Amino acid sequence: MPTILTELGVPNPVIESTRLTQGSNTLNPRWHDVGEWSIWQEFNYKTLGSIFSHIVNAEWKDPLRVASGRGGSLDSEIYDEDQLEHQILSRHTIPIINDALIHANGVLGLKEESVLHLGRRGRCTHEQSGDGREFPDWTLVSPERRAEYWDDNGYCFLGKYYNLLPGDTKISSKWSPSLYTERRARGNQWEWPVRQVLTYACSLGVRYGYLITDKHLVVFQFAREAVGSGLSAGREQRVLPAATHARAESGSTDLSTTFQTLSISSAPYSDRSPTTDFQPPKYQVIDWINSGEGVLTVKLALFYLCLMAGHGPSNIQASYPRLNSWCRLENGTFRHNTSGRTAGQLSSKDRVEDADPQRALDPINHGRLEGGDVGEAGEDLEGGEYRAEGGGSCRAGKAPEVGGDDESTAANEEAYDLFFWYDSTKFLKRRAVEGLQWDSARGLFHFRDEDGEVVYVEEHMIIYDEEAEGWGNFYGNEWVPAHLDPSGAGESSTRKEHKRRRRR
Repeated sequence: MPTILTELGVPNPVIESTRLTQGSNTLNPRWHDVGEWSIWQEFNYKTLGSIFSHIVNAEWKDPLRVASGRGGSLDSEIYDEDQLEHQILSRHTIPIINDALIHANGVLGLKEESVLHLGRRGRCTHEQSGDGREFPDWTLVSPERRAEYWDDNGYCFLGKYYNLLPGDTKISSKWSPSLYTERRARGNQWEWPVRQVLTYACSLGVRYGYLITDKHLVVFQFAREAVGSGLSAGREQRVLPAATHARAESGSTDLSTTFQTLSISSAPYSDRSPTTDFQPPKYQVIDWINSGEGVLTVKLALFYLCLMAGHGPSNIQASYPRLNSWCRLENGTFRHNTSGRTAGQLSSKDRVEDADPQRALDPINHGRLEGGDVGEAGEDLEGGEYRAEGGGSCRAGKAPEVGGDDESTAANEEAYDLFFWYDSTKFLKRRAVEGLQWDSARGLFHFRDEDGEVVYVEEHMIIYDEEAEGWGNFYGNEWVPAHLDPSGAGESSTRKEHKRRRRR
């Protein structure tokens, strides 16, 4: 009987690419820098097959069979990215992967709303920008993870989907993994597409991404740089344009809605700061011509990456456990660090590793556990968290140290209640910020983090307002809230429209 393993091993169509257009790659100086990369050794047939064996080896009674068109060689002849996407990928690659994802959803026993789906970018929420370089070609979505907007009468309007896995298309005449070793001869053409996908992943708060060409699929795992106070003290900060704000037409918004208006262009106090540095990405190359069992094919590798991004923990961290490992949860059960599966007991062969020693970024509620639903509003979750209205788990947090001089001693001793947790991410609280030390030279509030490093409250940081139960930013000592109208379009507002709130 057919299985996902056999069906995704069917050979890809032969592509006639000798007439591809030449030229340079899309570039954007705002993209995060990348200078090196290293092989993602764990992303291989054996390891992934072991993790997802219960899915890929399950009987598949009625798999989708993609028929070849009647255009003959004209169907496989491409000249540019558009033809690669629409004549090849959208016909022969994406449909069978999506069918496999539907089958996997059934094997896992998940509800229909949990299914994953690969598709184009137009269905996802993006930064309010007319620049096509700002969002990826390909998206992975799930019906249960999309923006929600509320009107004054309490009615919920569903918006676009959150992108769980950014991907971009290139043609082999412009980009290939081999350009990395040819950089001296070809300039910096290798780095731009990698920087592009890294920036997408950073904006979305996810650790995985990919590039697909007519010759290869290249998958990535991204990680933040773990920077200590000694390393970052003299580092020049990168500056990006400030976040835009929207004024609500209705008087009712929820945390997840207003957070989404800020999440692409703004950041929590540290993890999504434009000054964040990233480690050299890990990558793995899968050849387009790969087929059969015993080898990663383009379709099988992309299918695995979708499961990892959609069902397992996929938030950006500074370090990750091994792919085939488990972490112990506070209730004594175990969760797989890649698939998201849960188990009451493990065998002696199973490896247990901490999922992440650091608090990581996860703004759009990744990491759904197999067979488990997100709690309803007010429901207690693990680790003392609770489910907030509008989605997202929230909890209060303590700052280890506030201020940087003798005047802050009292605040330090009181362990100032500085942070608010939302979906495993910590955000500064508005009232707490207003009680911080003020740097008159810079015109910014500041405090010291757990490493003793001074952190300035800059305008790109997302701040939580407990009294208003919403989000916003500080421009110096001026508070500017952010809201969204029910249509999701919003209307730009300026600081002049808001009453200044001076530090007392």
